[in-house]
Amino acid sequence: MIPPQPRDPRESALGLQVSAALNVVCQIAAVVLLLAGLPDRAVLPGVLAQVFLVIGYIVGAVWFRRCWANAALLADDPLPFGPGRALAGWLVPVLSVWMRWRLLLALRRAGEAPVSATTVHLWWGLHLAAGAVAVAGMLGIRTVGTLLGSTVLSAASAVVFVLIARRITARQVELLPPAPAAEPVAV
Repeated sequence: MIPPQPRDPRESALGLQVSAALNVVCQIAAVVLLLAGLPDRAVLPGVLAQVFLVIGYIVGAVWFRRCWANAALLADDPLPFGPGRALAGWLVPVLSVWMRWRLLLALRRAGEAPVSATTVHLWWGLHLAAGAVAVAGMLGIRTVGTLLGSTVLSAASAVVFVLIARRITARQVELLPPAPAAEPVAV
């Protein structure tokens, strides 16, 4: 059996950062246009924010899968979940509310990434708060406060998450051996 090889998470981490930044910029543009009384012009940035959110979820799943596989190679102790259960915990909507927090803590520990548990807790709190305020807005509490609150909390959550992802990625790249070079093909 071929031993598992490290997977470089840098490309997916970069994609995650770019999609998060574009999502936040589009969210802010939509809110500014709504507050300026231009709801028709807020539609496009609002739709683009959702598109970048979906792209971020996809790229984030790739990043997480690579980092989880690497963490299994780096960890002194077994990870708390197998790769399938961990990926399900990352992707399944209701389950992911709780599991992403636990999974990020496990990734942090596995590679001794320079991310404090407090930073992970902060991200989780911001993530939950942004979701709660957004749900309140969808349930009819549509005020400038819920609109701004949801946007600010979502942006702060994205910034903290990108910081965590960058640090975990950098630590894994630092600790993992480089992948073996491909064998040249004889022509």
